[in-house]
Amino acid sequence: MPTYEYVALAPDGRKAAGVLSADTARAARKELRFRQLTPLKLSEAKEERASQRIRQGGLSSSDRVLITRQLAMMIGSGTPVEEALGAVSTQSEKPAVRRLLAAMRDRVSEGRKLSDAIGDAGRAFSPLYRSVVAAGEVSGNLGQVLESLAVYLEKSQKTRRKVQTAMIYPMVLAFVAIVVISLLMIFVVPRIVEQFSAFDQQLPLLTRIVIGVSEFMRDWGVVFILALVAAVAGLRRLFRRPAIKKRLDAAWLRVPIIGKLMQTASSARFARTFAMLLESRTPLADSLVAARGSMGNLVFADAIDGVVRNVREGVAPASALARADVFPAMLVHLAASGATSGNLPELMGKGADYLEDEFDGASSVVLGLLEPLVILVLGGLVALIVLSIMLPIMQLNSIAFG
Repeated sequence: MPTYEYVALAPDGRKAAGVLSADTARAARKELRFRQLTPLKLSEAKEERASQRIRQGGLSSSDRVLITRQLAMMIGSGTPVEEALGAVSTQSEKPAVRRLLAAMRDRVSEGRKLSDAIGDAGRAFSPLYRSVVAAGEVSGNLGQVLESLAVYLEKSQKTRRKVQTAMIYPMVLAFVAIVVISLLMIFVVPRIVEQFSAFDQQLPLLTRIVIGVSEFMRDWGVVFILALVAAVAGLRRLFRRPAIKKRLDAAWLRVPIIGKLMQTASSARFARTFAMLLESRTPLADSLVAARGSMGNLVFADAIDGVVRNVREGVAPASALARADVFPAMLVHLAASGATSGNLPELMGKGADYLEDEFDGASSVVLGLLEPLVILVLGGLVALIVLSIMLPIMQLNSIAFG
């Protein structure tokens, strides 16, 4: 089916742009009028651009939350998925979002599932998003699942913004301090050291170390920065390999404080997703599989794979979680109580609430300690530079008066 790019006039007088699929240009204009749009410009899109368009889109977290909320309301009220995507696309003010949603609508109109269209969108949606939508399609409660997903995304966005806000001051402080220290080492220290070259005395060890670092930064600083950037890029690519990433994830879990935070965050994410899917009447095994998609830590992802196998073999959820040996005992006890009382979704949701509160409290303490730690470390570096300059002066004074 041909794809057409259009520019149209909305009922409120604003211009709207996007893409749609139709058999002919006349059918495309008819579709636009059905959407209450007055076509101003209509042209057939090139096939290559039309096929790649869905992979070119990117969504901010705010866009993703808004789209999910709108789709949840429309699909929950009985609107077909294709029409819901078209309506949300028309309402969006961002051209990139309109193009992405219009391309997804075209995929759905071709007979594909919404989860497949989401998968084709590349990095616009996370694997968790696709897994949850796929589970909602299987259960027949897509609207309810999208509503729960919107709530989950809003909470995640709120937590992320809280962390980002708390990190702004320490990061700015560290950046300014590093720039100041670099300027001292490259421009100030060498000139001061020149004053000591006329004296036939061995400089203190600390002074010699600072001078060596200063000369290295002056002569090789640019090369070092480029090498550091290349090393970081190479390590990021290396750590994407599943075997290496799993070892790194396991190592992080053994680090004091940080490991506990990561365990709490991963467990909370699993419990929230699991509860969300169970509440929408998604089958137990399918809920576990979808919850597995929310795990960024491969140790937890592999553990959930084991939980899924055990549950499919007839093992109780609580026993399967206990065998995984990565989840907090509290979550295992809640799963056991929920299975006994028949209220597993509610209790898993309460477990997620508790773990999220625990993570927020612990992360607030850690972030609160970060600021004085940055000040202490950078202040110590400045003090070492000043001391390395003062030691030769004190040494020369003692020789002159001694």
